[in-house]
Amino acid sequence: MALPDFLVAGVPKAGTTALHMALSRHPGLYMSPIKEPKFFLTDGPPPTKGGPGDALTYREHVWQRDRYEALFDAAPAGALCGESTPLYLHDRAALRRIKELTPAARLIVVLRDPVERAHSNWTHLWSAGLEPVGDFVRACAEEERRVAAGWASFWHYIGLGKYGEQLDYAFSQFPREQVLVRGTACWWTSRPSRSTGSAPFSVSPRASSPRSPGRTSPATRSTRWGTAPRRSSCGRATRPGA
Repeated sequence: MALPDFLVAGVPKAGTTALHMALSRHPGLYMSPIKEPKFFLTDGPPPTKGGPGDALTYREHVWQRDRYEALFDAAPAGALCGESTPLYLHDRAALRRIKELTPAARLIVVLRDPVERAHSNWTHLWSAGLEPVGDFVRACAEEERRVAAGWASFWHYIGLGKYGEQLDYAFSQFPREQVLVRGTACWWTSRPSRSTGSAPFSVSPRASSPRSPGRTSPATRSTRWGTAPRRSSCGRATRPGA
C-alpha cells in the first residue's frame, strides 16, 4: 500500500476530468479508479451538513487512509500513481496534509480564465438543480453568506478563482519544481495522444523501493517537470488574486 506520487490539485471546471482520463492511458502511470477521492480535504470524517447536495457529496469522500491507499493497489510495478481532486489547491489545510504525508509528491495545476471557470461552476450546479439562484452575478454575491454558513468549497465561485493567493501558498509548502502549472489553452492544444498515451511530463522508473516491493521510490524516479512559470507558454500571465 502506498500514497500517490502526484496529484492533479486544481482547479475545478478546468478540464481535470479529461486530464485524469488522458493520464490514465499513459503506460508509466496509474490513476486512481475514483477520480476525486478527496482524501486530503479532511482530517477524519467529512462534515455532514452544508449547502444543497453537500451532504451527499461528503458521503462520497474516501477519507479513511486504508481505503485511500487501496485505490492504488492495482498499480503495475514501477508505475507512478496519481489522483485528481481539483479542490486541493484552494484548501490550505489539504496542502499541509499532502506535505505532511507525502512531501515528495508532485502537484499538477490546470488554470482557466477565472470568470469562465466561475460561470461554468455556477452552470454545473444550476443544471444539477442545486443552485437556488438563477442569476450568475447574484449567485456570486451570495458567496460570503454561503462560506459563513459552511457550504462546501465547490460553491465558492469567486474564491476558487483567486489563483495568485492559492499558488503563493502552494509554493510556501512545496518547492516550485514540484508544482507544474498550465493553462487550459495549453492543455487543449497539446493533449496527450490517444495512440501513444503520452503525458504532459515524462517518467523513467528506476530501482524498486525497499519500503514497497514492486514500486519505485519517489527519490529514485526521474520525472521532468517545468518550474511553474510566472507567464505561461500560451502567453497568459497569472495575476495575483486573479
